Amino acid sequence: RRAGPAPRLRHYVWDEVLEICVGALICLETLLTLRVLGCGAFLRNGWCLLDAVVSALTLVSIAYSAWLLAADVHGSAEVMPGEAPLLVLRIVMQPARFLAVFAGVWRARRVQRGVDETRVDFGLLPR
Repeated sequence: RRAGPAPRLRHYVWDEVLEICVGALICLETLLTLRVLGCGAFLRNGWCLLDAVVSALTLVSIAYSAWLLAADVHGSAEVMPGEAPLLVLRIVMQPARFLAVFAGVWRARRVQRGVDETRVDFGLLPR
């Protein structure tokens, strides 16, 4: 085992800018879903709650990325090993959210197929 200070990880500006942009889009999508569904329906849906948790963690990640970018301006931006849990959480939760979105799209497509199979004869309706 090696003694001494813990190794430092490098960060890249493009990675932090990309994290902020993608994170902002994730949060925007969650806010739009909340607006469309309403608070009650949003809170009763498990997938929406997962989105809310991921969005909250993404906001923390955005703040962290912004802090790294600000520190980079002063030349002191290095990721410390103690910050690894946030990175691991970010790496795990965003793919989980992708799976949640994929499941929602799959369910919506299944419903759409059901609607396509429904035949309505408008000629039989009274005038």
